[in-house]
Amino acid sequence: MFVDVKIHGKPIHTMIDTGATHNYLVSAEVERLGLVLEKGVGRVRTINSAAQPIAGVAKAVLIKVSGPIPSVIKKLLKEFEDVTPNELPRKLPPKRAVDHKIELVPGTKPPARAPYRMSQPELVELRKQLK
Repeated sequence: MFVDVKIHGKPIHTMIDTGATHNYLVSAEVERLGLVLEKGVGRVRTINSAAQPIAGVAKAVLIKVSGPIPSVIKKLLKEFEDVTPNELPRKLPPKRAVDHKIELVPGTKPPARAPYRMSQPELVELRKQLK
C-alpha cells in the first residue's frame, strides 16, 4: 500500500507492507531523511529485480501516516459509529480466564476432511512432540 508519511518530520510517499517485518528504502531516501543505520546483513529481493545487499537497518523509526481519510472509509466509520469507540484504548484488556471461545452444537462431529499436508521436517517434529 502506498501512503504519504512523515519520517523525522520529512514527507515521503512510500510503500508500507503492514504484514511485513521490515520496510525498505533506497539509500538516497535514507540520507534525505537523516536515518541512522546499523550494519545490515543479508540481501533483499523484490519481484522485479535481482537480490540487493542490505546496506543497513534503521531501528525504532517513528512513521507518521498523514493524508485525508478516503470517503469510503469515512462512510464505513459513520455506518458503524455506534459500535466503535471515539478513542482507541491505550493498552490491552486484562487477562481473563477465557479470552474467547466458540461454543459448538452438542453432538457435532468434525468435518470429514483430510488433514493439511506437512513438509517432511514438520511431520518429523510433530511425531517427536507427540511421543
